[in-house]
This record gives sequence, C-alpha cells and structure tokens, in this order.
Amino acid sequence: MTEAGTREGESRDELAWFIRLRWGFAAILLLWAGVTGLGFGAGDLGVRTATLGVVVLLTNLVPWRRDGARDVRVAAWMMIVVDLGVLTLLTVWQGGLDSPVLGLFVLDIIVASRLLAAPAVSITTTLAVAFVAAGLAATDQWPVDRDDWMRAAAWVGILTLTALLTGRIARQLRQRERALRGAAERTRAILDTAAEAIITIDEAGVMRSVNPAAERIFGYSPPELIGEDVRMLMNEPDRANHGMYLDRYLRTGEARIIGIGRRVDGRRRDGSIVPLELAVSEVVIDGERLFTGLVRDISVRERAEHALFKANEELERQRQTLAQHEKMAALGQMAAGVAHEIANPLASMDSVIQLLERRPERMSPETFAQLRTQVDRISGIVRQMTEFAHPGDEDRRRVDLNEVVDQSVDLVRFDPRVQRIEVVRRLSADVGEVLIRPHALQQVLVNLVTNAAYALEGHANARLEISTRRSDGWRIIDVEDNGPGIAPEHLRRVFEPFFTTKPLGEGTGLGLSISYSLVEHLGGRIDVASEPGGGARFTVFLPVEPPEPSRPRE
Repeated sequence: MTEAGTREGESRDELAWFIRLRWGFAAILLLWAGVTGLGFGAGDLGVRTATLGVVVLLTNLVPWRRDGARDVRVAAWMMIVVDLGVLTLLTVWQGGLDSPVLGLFVLDIIVASRLLAAPAVSITTTLAVAFVAAGLAATDQWPVDRDDWMRAAAWVGILTLTALLTGRIARQLRQRERALRGAAERTRAILDTAAEAIITIDEAGVMRSVNPAAERIFGYSPPELIGEDVRMLMNEPDRANHGMYLDRYLRTGEARIIGIGRRVDGRRRDGSIVPLELAVSEVVIDGERLFTGLVRDISVRERAEHALFKANEELERQRQTLAQHEKMAALGQMAAGVAHEIANPLASMDSVIQLLERRPERMSPETFAQLRTQVDRISGIVRQMTEFAHPGDEDRRRVDLNEVVDQSVDLVRFDPRVQRIEVVRRLSADVGEVLIRPHALQQVLVNLVTNAAYALEGHANARLEISTRRSDGWRIIDVEDNGPGIAPEHLRRVFEPFFTTKPLGEGTGLGLSISYSLVEHLGGRIDVASEPGGGARFTVFLPVEPPEPSRPRE
C-alpha cells in the first residue's frame, strides 16, 4: 500500500470516529429536547433543539463511504460546517456570550486538525467566529458593554490558542506518522523483496504473517498460509515433533532451534521435499510472544555441493592415476640400474651353480649361504620396486620418518643419474614418527631426488644432501643440491601442472605438481628456495598429527 493510500485509510478511520461522536451529540440534543418538554407543549426551544438533533442525524446518514480521499474531505467539511451552524444556533438560543455551548466549538477545531490539511484549522476557527458573530448580530445580542467585549475576546482567544496548539500538535503528529509510515513501507519493501521466506507464528504454531518469498519456496500464497498451522510446511520428523518442541520451550525455555540455524526438510504444496536452512528468533509484541523463522531454499546449493563433491572425487581419481603414471615413469628411469643391480648377484649365483655342476661334492653350508645371500639381495630389490609401484590407496599409519627416507634413497639409487652424484644423509635421531601414507611420501622423495639428479647432470662435484629435523609440531625433510639453481621466473611456477624446463619428450611437468598434492593430502606442504648458481632446496613439512581428510556432504 502506498503512503497516500495509507493516509486515506487512516483519514477514513478518523472520519468514522467523528461520525460516532456526532451520533452521541445528536442523541444528547434529542434527549435535551425531551427533557425541556417536547410533546408537552413546553415551548419552542425543545422543538428547535430536536430539529438540530435531526439535522445532525441526517448529515451522519449522508452516503460518504465512497472511494477516494476527496470524498473524505468533502464529508468532513460538510459535517464541520453543519456542526458550527448547530452550535451557533444553540449559542444564540441559550444566552449568547453567556452560553456554555461556546466551549464546544473547540471540538470542531480539533476535528479539523485531524481530518483535514493544516489550513483547515485556521479556516474552521474563522468560520466559528464568523458564525457566532452573525448569529449574535441577527438576534440583537451583539456585545455592547466592556464585559461583553471581554467575554467575546476571551472566547476568540481560546479558539485561536486552540487552533495554534492543535495545528502544531497535528503537524508533529503528521510528521511522526509520515516517518512511521515510511519506516513501515521500507520494512514491508524489504520483507516483500527478500529472497528468504519470513514466516511469523504465535505460541500455538499458527502463521500470523508470511512474505511473498514463501510462495516461491512452498507454492502457497501468503493469504493461503496466514491462519494455518505451520506444520503444513514441515516434513517428518519435524512435523510430528514440532508441537512437543514448542510446548517444551514455552514450559522450560529449553531451546532446540531458537536462535540457532539448522538444516531442515520442508514440504511444498505438491508434496515434494525441499532442503531448507532455518533460523528462528523470538520477539514479544504488545505482550504477545511470536516466533519469526527465516527460511532459505538451499536446494541449488546442495546440488552444487554434490556436483562439486563428485568432481573432487573424479579429480582425486585422476590425480591417483597421474601419480601412478609418474611412478611408472620413475621405474622406467631406474630400470637400467635395477638390471645392473640384479645382474651382479645373478652372475655370482651362476658361477656357484656351474661349480656345483662340475663338483657336486663341493656343496657346503658356506656355499648354500652364499646362494641364499644373492637370492635375498635380488628379492629385496624386487620387493622395493613392487612396493614403490603399488597404487596410492593405502591407509595412513604411524611410521618412523627416517626409515621412510632411508627406503626412498635406497630405492632411487637404482637410477643411473643418482649413482653419479654424492648422496649424503643427515637424519636427526629424535625426529620420531609421523602419521602418513608411507608410499605417498616415498613417491614424493623419489621425485625430489630424481629431479635434483637431473639438475646436477654434468655438474662437477655434484652433491645432494637429505636431512630430517623437527620443529614446533612439524617433522621436516630437506632435499638440497649444489646444482645451478632455479631461475626466478621459474621458481614461482615449479608446482604448476605441466610446467617443465626439460626438453620436449623428457618430462611431463607433473612430478612436482603431484608431489605437492600428495603432501597436501598428508596435511603438510612443500616449500622451495633457490638462487641461480646457488643450488635448490625443497623442504617438506609434515604434521605429527595431521587433520582428518574432509568429506563434503553427498
């Protein structure tokens, strides 16, 4: 409703109040006429008074209840003018300036200040003075002595003062009303345009107000919901438990959802279920306790979360596939070294077997032990390669960090490029255990060492140092080389997927990116520091107690 419409409605309400007041005035006139002897031949005063009462009654019966502010103003002016005439006649009939009826003129001034615009107060005051002056003059009651003029001046002064005061009060009231209407309109506009449904219920769970957003969410228009039980919008088990929750809160003050946001399921008009986010607040208005619920449709958000969860699952599968491919690539690089490592014990075993073929009697416990040693050596190499090639779906377990570092370095020594550099281990004895997936960390370290070996290729006095340490809840691994270092423009991109400085065909650019991801999944991080010509240092930070991996809601 617009401000003009609101003001018109209020004016009509005030006019109705004025009409009720005039019904009482007419009744008093008729009663007065009866008391003065109407019907018993007591004189003209009773007849005239009764006639005025009938006039007031007739003006109350004028069909003023039509649409439009103009009709309200016309009806108000008509009644004020009639009342001024009636009061004037009563005044001149009952003593003129000595009549007690003069005091009633202030009522029309007050009515004009409420029903009509500001100038109407002055006009009504002027009309009252003019009507009384004309009546006194017509009945030869015009003031002639000083006392009459003093009474007339006092009466005019009272009317003028009343007009000034009521006009000022009326202006202040109108300003406050405009401010209140403006605030109400702004509040209504906010409620009507809010994306969330705002539903107010009473202590019985009956909906008292509903904004338009509720129709978008539930399919019911506000008029269809107002006066109905809010449980019609709920799904089980909330529908069955709502009354119990509300009763318990009213008895004990124990809040389950008051002041607390929560996810609930709502029921639409067509019976379908809609996921909602609900926040309920309590308010007391005019001594009545009401509950206002802010309801947000989160179906789009939940679909997006589910799609994101599925996408993350697919990305994780792809990451594991890429990590496995990187493992296979690393195994390929180490194949020549592995072949060499296996060839030596095989040659030794072959010599022993040839000797035994010629001289079976030479088979002794020492010879058997020599064969067992070479078999165990081959088995160890195969086991290391097999474990490294194992897909990265293992569970976390607590392991000694230095042991994992040793196993990784032992494994990568099969790479011919690693065999050409000096590898130094400085493992802190107190580094302790970490909760990790050992094969994942092993893959990270193999990648860091093989990358360093590639950077050190052809470099004199090539040296690689691997160290472990502990600091403030972290277990730290440093992999540092004395190679040519990393160019500044490349340093910030080393962990980007598919970024590589190797010649085409010699690298995928995924090794460091996958290593970064693997360490992140372990709850840690990788930092890199380098200066051109000053070597490079990769630092792996692992928490002693990593957080549990987060799982989005399906």
